[in-house]
Amino acid sequence: MIRITIFNTFNPIPMKSKIAYQRSAKSKAQYSELQTLVHRTLLGLPKHRLWYARMRALCYPSLFFVFYLLALQQLHNPLLFVLFYTAMGVCIVLIFLNLIHEVVHGSLFQSKKLNNLLQYVLDLIGANSYIWKRRHTVLHHNFSNVAGWDSDIEQASFFRIFPSDPARPLHRFQHKLMFLVYPFYLANWLLIRDFKDFFKRAQIIRKVTAIPVIEYVKLFFFKLLYFTYIFLVPIWMGFEIWQVMVALLVMLVTANNFALFVLLTPHTNIQNAFPVPDDQNTLRGSWFEHQFITTNDVEGNNWFFRNVMANFNCHLAHHLFPHISYVYAPEVTVVVKEYAREHKLDYRAYPIMHALSYHYQLIKRNAIGSDILEEDM
Repeated sequence: MIRITIFNTFNPIPMKSKIAYQRSAKSKAQYSELQTLVHRTLLGLPKHRLWYARMRALCYPSLFFVFYLLALQQLHNPLLFVLFYTAMGVCIVLIFLNLIHEVVHGSLFQSKKLNNLLQYVLDLIGANSYIWKRRHTVLHHNFSNVAGWDSDIEQASFFRIFPSDPARPLHRFQHKLMFLVYPFYLANWLLIRDFKDFFKRAQIIRKVTAIPVIEYVKLFFFKLLYFTYIFLVPIWMGFEIWQVMVALLVMLVTANNFALFVLLTPHTNIQNAFPVPDDQNTLRGSWFEHQFITTNDVEGNNWFFRNVMANFNCHLAHHLFPHISYVYAPEVTVVVKEYAREHKLDYRAYPIMHALSYHYQLIKRNAIGSDILEEDM
C-alpha cells in the first residue's frame, strides 16, 4: 500500500515557544491544491517499490555487521582489517539514508511500532536516535535555515553558518579550515554532539524537548555498547591499539565524506534564504513559502540516486511531504516543479558540484575579512 499521509506536515512546537509563521490564505490554498495533485500522482505509482525499499533498508545494517565480522577475522592482515572498516563507513551512510531517515518520518513501514523499533539501529551504529529524531523532525523540518531553531545545521561557534550569527576572529579563516574540520563532523556527532544535546542546557533542542531519564540510560548504554564492539573487541581479539584507531578513523572519515554530499547540498548555500524572525518572533512568509526559499534540489534521476542515495536530491518534495517514502520522490518532484512554474514559486535545482560550490561560497561570504570577490571554487 502506498503511503499517502501528506496532510499537515507541520509538526507542533510546545507552547513555551513563540516563533511562528505568517498566516496566508493563498499559501494554504496552494498547499492544499498541491497535496491533491500529489495524492493523485501517488495513486498511479507501483506499490512494489516500497517493498524493494524495505528490503534494501534491512540489508544495509546486515551488511554493516557482516563487514564487521569479516574485519575481526583479519588478525594477520591489517590492511584488510582497515578495508572492511572502510566498507562499514560506507554502510553507515546507506543505513542512515535508506533506513533511519525513513523510519523517523514513519514512511518505511505502516507499523508505527516497527518504525520506532528500527530507529535503534542508529544507536547501534553510534549515534543517539532519540535526540536526532527530535532535532530533525521537530526543529529542522519546521524551521529550516532559521538561526537558533534549525539544529540540523547548527554548528559550534567554530563556524559561522548562519549570516546572522555573531562574527568571531577565527571565522576569518573558516573557508580554509573547513577542509580540515569537515572530515571529522561525524566523529564529533558520535563523541561530542549527542552528549552536548543531553547535558548542555544552551543547546537548541532544549527549547522543545524535556529529555526523560530513561533516555539518559539508553544514551550511555548504547554508547558503551558501540565503543565496546567497535574498539575494545578487536583489541581483545589481538589487534594492536593503533591498528584499531586507524581503522576507526578511516571508517568515520569515509562515512563523513560520503555523507557530506547529502548534508551540504540542499540548504546551506548562497542560493537559499536564512530568514530571521521579526521583533514579534514571526518569520516573514508562510510555512509553505518558507520551504521553497530555504531548500533546493540536486539535479539527477538515476539508479544511484534512487537505489543507493534514497533520492536525497529530491529534497524540496521531502520537506513539503516528509511522510511520503523516498521511492516516490522523483514523481512528486515533477509535480512540485510544474506547480511551482505555474504559480511562480521559487523552485531551484542545481548540479551536485554546483551545490557544493554554493556551500563553499556561503562559508567564504560569512568569513570575517574574506574577499568575496576573490575567485571561488
